[in-house]
Amino acid sequence: MSTAIKASLHAGTVPLSLRQDLEEEQVMVARMLHQLTSPNPSLQFAILRAVKAHLELGGPSRLRYTFPALVFCGLKALRGLAAASPQQQQQLLDNSSSIKADGAAADQKTAAAAPASAATASSDADTAVTAESALQWLLEVVLQLADVPAPMQALRLLLACAHVSSEEAWLEMLAYEFFEQAFTLYEESVADSRDKVTALHAIVGTLHRCYVFSMDNRDALTQSVTSYAAKLLKRADQCRAACAASHLAWQESAPTTEGKSEGQGEPSTSGNAAAVRDFQKVMAGLKRALKVVAATKQQRAAVTRQGKAAGQHLLLYVEIANHYLYYFSKGVESMSTGVMQQLLELVASELAQHQADLDPDTKTYWEATKKHIQFQKSAETGAESKFAALNI
Repeated sequence: MSTAIKASLHAGTVPLSLRQDLEEEQVMVARMLHQLTSPNPSLQFAILRAVKAHLELGGPSRLRYTFPALVFCGLKALRGLAAASPQQQQQLLDNSSSIKADGAAADQKTAAAAPASAATASSDADTAVTAESALQWLLEVVLQLADVPAPMQALRLLLACAHVSSEEAWLEMLAYEFFEQAFTLYEESVADSRDKVTALHAIVGTLHRCYVFSMDNRDALTQSVTSYAAKLLKRADQCRAACAASHLAWQESAPTTEGKSEGQGEPSTSGNAAAVRDFQKVMAGLKRALKVVAATKQQRAAVTRQGKAAGQHLLLYVEIANHYLYYFSKGVESMSTGVMQQLLELVASELAQHQADLDPDTKTYWEATKKHIQFQKSAETGAESKFAALNI
């Protein structure tokens, strides 16, 4: 592996004629990384650190292919460490000590041939790995990938690490740090408007599945997301992001924490694992989306007098109606039958008014929405009485 990587291009850009060969080569290297495993977390991370030193010799053009695999190898080892009980963790440390003692002679011979790398590997193996130290190392790897630059890859990896920090290691401050770095990357390195939309929805989806945060930390992250949503270039993207962000204020029930070990796998403070249920913030987010759609409608009316462009806001109305229906079915306070009925009448009126401009996809979506309401009316569920009062 070392010989192949040392022969790599060290420049940050790769000629088009070599790009395909480079990609094929590095995909094979990335696959090989997943074969370098050890049942002992300390030894596993010692291996990964040694591999990282070799991969860096390939230059920035190759890191975008190999570092993501390195991060996922680290996350796999971290999951095993976080799931282990204190007794199992101690047994792993004892096994590590035994392996080091048995291999002392071999280490001395290796050190004579390659003293620097051997010393590093030995030092890493001697250090007991904790979830905190493993996540800090992963953060270092991901930020190095961001400097390649590969901002979207790095952002997705930051979110993956944030979710593991929250839901498997239960380390609130490190989870917050990963989100903070993801926000910084979003602001400073993601320039394309479509990439910003994709990144923001990825952030929302990950944060929605994190239960470790205290109320203050969650509010800080949620407010940042809301601010980013309002700054997107297109109004349609603003509307969809506002709807998505509303789900940050209404989580499903937190997953069970059975089997979590004491001290590792426990929330930092009592109650952090409770699902967030704030109906006021939900309604505020949805009303914000409706205001954006109204502004979109006015903008279209001002700049166009004919063609389908005049009805481009209709799909947004249908999408908002489906978000309302979701919260209505969940029993969100303030999402009364009257509020739901009023919105459905508004959407139906808008669609009827712009019937000539109606997009086939929008029409199909609206018909599917009405069928869903009719199904809920006839279904024998707890929400039957609520949906039965809706007329559409």
